[in-house]
Amino acid sequence: MNRMTKVQWAVVVLAFCLLHLLIFTRVFYSGGPDVQGYYQYAEKINQGLVAYRDFKVEYPPGALAVFYLPYLASGSLEGYGTAFTFEMLIFDIIGMLMLVGAARRARISEWFALIGYTLAMVAIGSIMVQRFDMIPGVMTLGALFAFSRGNYKMAWCVLAIGTMTKLIPGLLAPLFLIYQWKQGGWRSVIPGLAIFAGVILVIVLPFVVHGSQGFIASFTVQGRRPLQLESTYASVLLLLGSLGLTSAVPVQGLISFDLASPAAGLLAKYSILFVGLGLLLVYGLFYRSLRGMKRDEAGSSHEMLAQLFNYSFAAIVVFMVTNKVFSPQYLVWLYPVFPLVSGRFRPAIWVIYITISCLTWYIYPLHYYDLVDTRQVSVDALILRNTLLVFLAFLLLGEQAPGTKTVKEPAVISASAQAE
Repeated sequence: MNRMTKVQWAVVVLAFCLLHLLIFTRVFYSGGPDVQGYYQYAEKINQGLVAYRDFKVEYPPGALAVFYLPYLASGSLEGYGTAFTFEMLIFDIIGMLMLVGAARRARISEWFALIGYTLAMVAIGSIMVQRFDMIPGVMTLGALFAFSRGNYKMAWCVLAIGTMTKLIPGLLAPLFLIYQWKQGGWRSVIPGLAIFAGVILVIVLPFVVHGSQGFIASFTVQGRRPLQLESTYASVLLLLGSLGLTSAVPVQGLISFDLASPAAGLLAKYSILFVGLGLLLVYGLFYRSLRGMKRDEAGSSHEMLAQLFNYSFAAIVVFMVTNKVFSPQYLVWLYPVFPLVSGRFRPAIWVIYITISCLTWYIYPLHYYDLVDTRQVSVDALILRNTLLVFLAFLLLGEQAPGTKTVKEPAVISASAQAE
């Protein structure tokens, strides 16, 4: 354990936990309009109203449990905000504990993982306790952690719950399928897929029965959104607008500030195609990275686990780059997995991700209305942030060249580890 005893590592992790506690409760600003919205959802649930049937919800069913838990601690808005902060902190610490275990499995320095986890948290800022995106992010890490331990059924179960909390963890499902297929063939994949589908069915079925139209609308509302102001497409149009090559005007939409431009509608319409192509590229490169491996090597290689972590991070980044919507809380999705990224580009990836997080904090909340007014400094900050995000995607996809042999010497796993 890197020359440190278990007791010493426990003290180190405890110190990091206390540091996160201080930052969450003494540095970050809790509350905000989104937390007020979560509180209103919780109040309606407490009144016995049924989501999707009696009131509109724009989130998957699992998010409702996240919103309601802090309400059990306090029925007042102020108390709810405090309880919500501690809910995020609890998941943050759970993520930290799993991070250490996952890093050890992939032979990544636990010290680097803990330091990266903390640096990213500080760079993202108060949005960590003003949105619930910490929880799907930690569930993504939880699925990866279970997968790294060979507990595939648990991994698929956690992935399903995370997907039904916010859809983003579902991006990892094809990576899990490819990895597990390589290890044990198609028969090994079927139980995990059955668990994944079964858990989702158990979660959604009651809501579909009681309010199918409202439930379907909660998913389609995001698909009908226009081109959001902070998206990569919008930053390109804003750049062209500043050069006098097109018109690009921020407008208030139903959910967010969007961009009105001659090309905005077309880009919004076909962004789903770009998302699909981008994700197919990630999955295809991951599949090709397994091409030279034997099946019995895939399950035991720490290098393959490192590749799984890298491509999981890349899948979320590519989704963010190609999506027509980009909200500041999207950076929280990457936060729990970010310290597990490894390879020759890791130092550059760390610097870029921290810079992206700081620029996002600068844009929102500090200078968001300057961006809406298209003031040059804020527009340039957005363009730089999104350019770095695209560059980050290229670095991640170039980290492991297609077809490169990824395994030199399979690591030996103990019988107890295989049983897990």
